[in-house]
Amino acid sequence: SRCTRPRRLFAMARTFKMLIGGQLQVAPATFPVINPATGAVFAHAPECSQKQLDEAVRAAKMAFPKWAALEPKKRSEYMLGGAEKVQANLDELAKLLTQEQGKPLAHAK
Repeated sequence: SRCTRPRRLFAMARTFKMLIGGQLQVAPATFPVINPATGAVFAHAPECSQKQLDEAVRAAKMAFPKWAALEPKKRSEYMLGGAEKVQANLDELAKLLTQEQGKPLAHAK
């Protein structure tokens, strides 16, 4: 039978931070991220405060005009750079997706 409470298989679950306005921030609270295949907590995701949410929206609104003013070629370079970082970290990201969503590792890649 399936547990109703999350199980913890490892002593230390990874805790993630938020990126707001280019700065990593710790949330005032987190919530458990549960592997649906095992019922185990494998990470803690940030639960932002209303103030942090407002700050993130404000930062995004402030950043957008500068982004929109970039030449398409420059925006493309930034996007391709981001894609390269995803590709360079594919194994770790695929493992996280597998743990979070329960999908097979091959599908996560």
